Amino acid sequence: MKTATPERARQIAQRLLTQKSEIAWGHLRGSLRYLADPNEEAERKMLEGAASRADSRHFANMGVGMVALANGEFQKADACFDIVLRDGFPDSCYYVWAYAFKKRREADPRWPHWIAAAPDSQGSGVEP
Repeated sequence: MKTATPERARQIAQRLLTQKSEIAWGHLRGSLRYLADPNEEAERKMLEGAASRADSRHFANMGVGMVALANGEFQKADACFDIVLRDGFPDSCYYVWAYAFKKRREADPRWPHWIAAAPDSQGSGVEP
């Protein structure tokens, strides 16, 4: 079994984008593009494309938040989780995950300890 890393997620997303599949439509295609190459332009397009529907908005913000968390950008991750929570759809699985991550980080702002904070992220994670 291969270890889950941001690089491994990029590889999987790139492979899925090349396959003809029912999964590669709508907000999922934008999310796959973002995961395949997480850059500011792909992030902006994904979030804009998802803005009109709450489920898509939750999915997109959780994706950006999880990538930010994995990269040690803790303030950005928290902001994405806050967007999901502000929408107020507690029956959404994304709401439940955002709630869990926020509560865990509120209890211990340095969590997750095993991820080094990005140089521009303040007060969270392991110091680089």
